[in-house]
Amino acid sequence: MTPAQLLDEVKARFYSLLHKEPNALNVLLKQALGAYQDRAGVTDVVKIKTLNKNDDGDPCFPVPSDFLARVTVKDKHGKFVISNYNRREKSVVLNNARCVMPLSLMYFVDLSSVNIESYELPNEIVGLIKDYLEILITIPNAERNRRVAIAGNLDVSDIPAEADLFSRKADIEIRMSAARCALPLLSI
Repeated sequence: MTPAQLLDEVKARFYSLLHKEPNALNVLLKQALGAYQDRAGVTDVVKIKTLNKNDDGDPCFPVPSDFLARVTVKDKHGKFVISNYNRREKSVVLNNARCVMPLSLMYFVDLSSVNIESYELPNEIVGLIKDYLEILITIPNAERNRRVAIAGNLDVSDIPAEADLFSRKADIEIRMSAARCALPLLSI
């Protein structure tokens, strides 16, 4: 499921959606993705089959477009490969040349900057992001519903209070933190 599809499914949960401007919803979607990234994190692994040389002659390889931070680099036999991330060149530079190709790069994914139309979210994170996005949309939507109801002298008792919504938001943030991805153990 892409983030755009996730947003469409969350919008369908609302009976009365007044906070529906596309730009505002996309900002909330990015906020939900960023919150999950910060609290739980998502890792991915890519195989590196060829190495380049940087200006200093050191072996290196470019990072994927959704790269946030390096977790580990291992060789074909699972041995740890000492490496550094060069932010200026957007590449990982190997510090030791003794490794057996192909390499495996495990890295944290930058969810807040992925393409919302094409990036496929891992299935295991979709539910929490949906719940969080729903509460992010509910907060301004409830305020608009409350203003409309008050202007029309209607009952506002069925509109959730702001304190309750922020409490639900905090609960989902705790669930995100509990879903933190496990990092591999390394022995050197």
